[in-house]
Amino acid sequence: MATVEQPLIDRLLADSFIASVVVDRISPQVRAQGDPLPAIVYEVVSDEHMGATLNGPATMHRITVDFRCYSDSYEQAQQVAAAVRESLDGVAFEEVKWSAAERTDHMVEQLSDGTGDAPRSAAVTIHAWI
Repeated sequence: MATVEQPLIDRLLADSFIASVVVDRISPQVRAQGDPLPAIVYEVVSDEHMGATLNGPATMHRITVDFRCYSDSYEQAQQVAAAVRESLDGVAFEEVKWSAAERTDHMVEQLSDGTGDAPRSAAVTIHAWI
């Protein structure tokens, strides 16, 4: 069974910039330390049922997916995040329209040994009402 995020991943892999830079390094939830960069990690962070209407239970729910883009440089992480946003913003799959980049941020992660030489990252959050 296909997951709700699979059409998004397929679209990212079809993007020429993402395919040339990230290749196929798109994975759910975690990226192993030491894996090649740049890479994209995604996570479905919420899938909220929208409650009830006057006619009974609502059939609509809102899905939120975070994409964190990792690279050796913050500039390249930003470029990959911008490509994710451009690729996914406003796209519709089976009448589901996604809107991208409500949040974009950056961070420098600390390696377990406390050094600051960890990958830089930028994030894109997308939402859909289904």
